[in-house]
Order: sequence, then structure tokens, then C-alpha cells
Amino acid sequence: MTSADENKIFKKEINLLHWLIADGWIYEKASEKNKGENEYKMLVRNGTHKLAVKRNNEGEWFYINILTDGKKGGAGSILNYLREFQGIQDYTKYLRRKVQGSEFHQRLARKAEKAEAEFLLKNDIDRYSNERWLEIYDKAQAKGLPEPEIDRLRFEFQTAKRDHENAVRLLLNPHRKIDKVDLHAVREVWEGLSIPNLSNADYLTWRCIKPETWNRFPGDIRIENNRHNPKGIAVAHRDLDGSLTGFERKGFKRYDGEGPDRKVVSFSVFSGSGQRLTTMAGDRASPKVILMGEAFLDLVSYFQDVGCPAGHLLMSSGGTPGQESMDHFVRVALKFPETQILLTFDNDEPGHRFAKHVRAYLSENGVKENRIKDNFPDADYKDWNDMVRGIRFPHSTTSLLDIQEMDKQELVLFSKHFWKHRNDEEKERIDEYIYK
Repeated sequence: MTSADENKIFKKEINLLHWLIADGWIYEKASEKNKGENEYKMLVRNGTHKLAVKRNNEGEWFYINILTDGKKGGAGSILNYLREFQGIQDYTKYLRRKVQGSEFHQRLARKAEKAEAEFLLKNDIDRYSNERWLEIYDKAQAKGLPEPEIDRLRFEFQTAKRDHENAVRLLLNPHRKIDKVDLHAVREVWEGLSIPNLSNADYLTWRCIKPETWNRFPGDIRIENNRHNPKGIAVAHRDLDGSLTGFERKGFKRYDGEGPDRKVVSFSVFSGSGQRLTTMAGDRASPKVILMGEAFLDLVSYFQDVGCPAGHLLMSSGGTPGQESMDHFVRVALKFPETQILLTFDNDEPGHRFAKHVRAYLSENGVKENRIKDNFPDADYKDWNDMVRGIRFPHSTTSLLDIQEMDKQELVLFSKHFWKHRNDEEKERIDEYIYK
């Protein structure tokens, strides 16, 4: 193998991003970490020097030198970096010695994480102090910023402080488990999903969501058609700017387990490698009403029940709201300080508890209490989708009680998808009811 062949391998196999961080560079913003390998990640050193780093279409790592006036300077690979920034002329021999042994890549990643943690601990001690917040507050008041804007500043300062502390804690914990975020991969999968139409929207139809309802969200609802979620739905999660961060997936119920332990479960998961924030379906520019909840189908059911009015923004966390979803609720509420907020959770004990928790978190972080209202369905129904479907509460999802509430169109869809793997006795019993 020639030196040129070796160098080509080095450009692909050595993670330049890890190398730079181990050499003292840091992410310009925390959000840079969440970008995919094929997107530019901005690194800084000594406050002003900047590099933009990514993989190219051939899989090789490279950087672009960003000059102080913001213009692009020279570009190069790890080989150029070693020569120009570290003063190593015989870089092929140097790298050949470095990469000996199969543990090299793991060692480099650990070294980068340790360098990042040490930088955070050393340089950011005073960045999130109370004194620092008072300085920011005084400047904001001197500029005459309105109170809602100061509330947004306060919340961003508090969450940045918490995220910083968590980042250091994670980096210093050798046993941590970190979910990898790859937004580029998420967007590729999303672009491959289908737009709902009358021939593929079986799950939406079964849930009694009408075409005129789902057509109000053309960019936010997609149809899956794979073995895990046949004709189920995917609903986009987006950040404050409207960029896709992931999607919640919902589909037909199915069996789980074998024999007497077999039970019926829902299909409800979040996209792999995505960032769970909330859905941002509807009016993202100037909403009059924000619906917050844990299930998009309940939000869209309420929206349909009240006539699909304009000016509604539907924010679902896709399950029990985690910290990032809770923070996203606050950010959107503070961005639109005059908008009414309807907490649209399940009408049971956990749902009431979640609504109370979200209300308290919003209030603690500057959202006025008089803007927030509970939005439970009528007492006879567990959630808004059950109310739209006419399924009264309490009911059993594993018996004929639920099935007997359905109309003929729903029953056919239910038989086709829900009972796909049922035994012969169940098949005869349900089919007899459906087709009698």
C-alpha cells in the first residue's frame, strides 16, 4: 500500500471532529452537536478562530477555515490540519503510528469528550451565575425590552445553565447512555414517507379523522407502510424555527407475547435518532390558540370536533412529556404571550396529573396563569379521540365492548389490521359479529 492510499484511508476513517475537540476546539453552539456528519458543524478556539467541519459525499472528513470577517478561508483534511495547525510535516508516518491497534477510534472519542468536559468546567464556571443573570437583566431593562421578552431571556438562561450542568455530568460519567441524534438521517426517512390520501390513510380513517381535517396539516402528517407500522401515521416534531427534529409514529394495535400472557398493545414510538420536542402542526406564525398534550390524535380530534378553526397550533409531546418537550412548551408559550393555551390531556388520573404538571411548569417559567385552561373531553370519554369515535369511558380495548361501538367501515379496518394474527376461535367470534 502506498502513502497516498494510506492518506486516503486516514481522511475517511479518522473522525476529524473528535480530533479537533481533543486538540482544544469546542462547538460554537450546543445545537451544533445535534447535526449529522454530513452537515457543517462550527467549532471555535480562543474565542474567534473558527472551523466548519463535516464529511463530504465520498465519506472523507474535511474542514473550512472561517476568517475573522466571516468569509471562507482555505479548506483541508486532517493531513492539512496536522501540517498547518500542529506543525507535523511527516503526517503519514505520524498517523500510521497513532492508529495502531483496534482501540484507536474509541480512545480518540474518549479523549475528545474529556477535553470538552475539562473546557466546560474550566471556562464556564461564571457564565451561569446569579450575578451574570443580573447583568443580563439590567441590560435588558436599559434597552427597554418588554416584560415578555425578558421572561424569554430568563427561561433561556435557566435552561442553558441546566443543559451545561447536565453536559458536564454526562461527559464525566463513563457509564452514561447517550441517544445519538442524527437529524440528517431523520429528514431522509421523513422525505420517503407518503402524503395521506383516501387510499392509504386507513389508520386515520379508523380513528375517525376526516380528510378535510388531515388536509389542514399537509406538511406535518405522513403515512408509513412498513412491516412495523402498516398504513400508520408519522407526525413531525419541529423546533421553534419550524425545522424537523423527528416524528412520532402511531399505528394499529397488535398482539404482544404468546399464550395466556398475550395482550393487545398500541404501536406508539418515536423516530430513531430524532430529537423529541413536540409537534408544531397548524399556525406556527401567529396562533390564537395553542393545544398542548401527549397525543396528536387527541389534539386533532378536538380540532375536528370544534370545526377545524383557523389560528390553532397543535403541540403533542408524543407520550409523557420529557424535559425537552416541557421546555419546548414554554418556549412556544413565551414566543406568543397573548395566545390562549388549552391543556388537552386524557380524562383519567394520569392525564389530570400531567395537565397539572405542565400547568405548573409553564407558570413557574413566566407563562401567565390566566392564559392556561384545562381542555378535557366530556366526563363519559377517556380522551378526545374516543369522544369523536363515540366510545364511552370506561371501556375495554381487548373485548367486544370496544368493537360494538364501531360503525361498519371501522369494523372492516379493525378486522383487517388489529386481528391479523388472531387465532381461529377469535376470528370466528369477531367475524361473526362484523359480518352478521
